[in-house]
Amino acid sequence: MAGSATDADTDADAFRRYWTSDARFHSLIAAQADNPFLESAFRALSGPVQRFRLFMKAGHAHAGQAAAEHQRILDALASGDPAAAAEEMLAHVKAASERALPEHGETAS
Repeated sequence: MAGSATDADTDADAFRRYWTSDARFHSLIAAQADNPFLESAFRALSGPVQRFRLFMKAGHAHAGQAAAEHQRILDALASGDPAAAAEEMLAHVKAASERALPEHGETAS
């Protein structure tokens, strides 16, 4: 994901590769959570969320920032530290909200 993230804000092909990698990362996290509700919710919401991101990105995917957040999540999972993984996931969700909402006159709560 980091490779496609480098140029995702300026290159359409890199953005598509990043988008595919990003969706796969989130899908794998949902599948490995051993929570059928979470996985079902992810499948139901992933299409609309990706379309929102595509149409509302206002020229920036912030792919590099998201890829770094994903790496921290992956590192925490690989270390076997669920508390660190949860902390990194929460930080990613908050950062993603802050990246998306201020561009459209909103603020995250």
